[in-house]
Amino acid sequence: MNLKWKIFLVAAAFITVGSLTGMFFSAKSLWGGDFGSTAENSGGSVAGASTLSNDDYLTRLASSLSSNGAILYGSYTSQDTIAQKALFKNASGKLNYVECDAAGPEANPDECLSRAVSVYPTWIYQGNKLEGTRSLSDLAKMIDFSQ
Repeated sequence: MNLKWKIFLVAAAFITVGSLTGMFFSAKSLWGGDFGSTAENSGGSVAGASTLSNDDYLTRLASSLSSNGAILYGSYTSQDTIAQKALFKNASGKLNYVECDAAGPEANPDECLSRAVSVYPTWIYQGNKLEGTRSLSDLAKMIDFSQ
């Protein structure tokens, strides 16, 4: 096989792999799914905390987080805050949520400043600050929640 054909085949292989990778990630974002099996979407339990995502579980977890004093700080423009709230589906309204962006609905930027919140989302529970998006099982463990 001459050199031109070898170069052509290698280039075609790279283009094919790149295209398939792009299609995979495009489909993943379009469908909003994680095509692998994770503790969050496979159901069951992790360290005694249920990871089932049914509406009843989400409502009870969100209510328990609120009643235990866990507060979610975020910004309505933050994709990570939006994703954190989306984990709770319709139960996100039960969370103790503080809007840090002054332009956001029912904003309270002064509370965010007084708590030194600079990363969205941030959970504050019993004086501990947890920055970044947290899984349902992490939040359940944080407050010793069990079904």
